[in-house]
Amino acid sequence: MAKSKRTQPVLVAVHEVPSVVRRGIYVQLVEEFANSDVKIAKIEGAKASAYVSVKKAIANLGLKNIEVATANGEVYLKKK
Repeated sequence: MAKSKRTQPVLVAVHEVPSVVRRGIYVQLVEEFANSDVKIAKIEGAKASAYVSVKKAIANLGLKNIEVATANGEVYLKKK
């Protein structure tokens, strides 16, 4: 069997860096919460492990007035 030749990485010129278009479910939920009149909300179906993802979503949206908390294995959003 012939050995395959390894290719070296190649530099290719591009006009711009593509923007990220994928928006996670937590980003959408946090944005929906931020635009609502609700002061405290529970994210139904989210496990406590989703805390980090929700925290990242808040940071990505640049929202300083929203906190995330976990209680009894559930994730809650709260406006400051």
